[in-house]
Amino acid sequence: MTMDMTIDVIEYDNRRGLEFAWDNSFSIAVVQRSHGVEIVANRAGLISLARVLLTMAQDSIDLPRPFDIELDESNALEDDSLPLRLIRTD
Repeated sequence: MTMDMTIDVIEYDNRRGLEFAWDNSFSIAVVQRSHGVEIVANRAGLISLARVLLTMAQDSIDLPRPFDIELDESNALEDDSLPLRLIRTD
């Protein structure tokens, strides 16, 4: 069984660069555990993170490859989170 889910993203504009929208009350943390790294998020955080990834996946992005964004506690992640670097390679 599948379910459709619609997530709106901000269309890429080379004058403005990448822009991201975050759901109200989102919470995302990146933590190190003994078995690896975990992304811990509430529902709004998971949808917001999906939106970031879909924004980066737009065909119209004309940035040199690879390009990346870094999320950290100063711009998206909870206090004491590890930084999270997202890289698009193609």
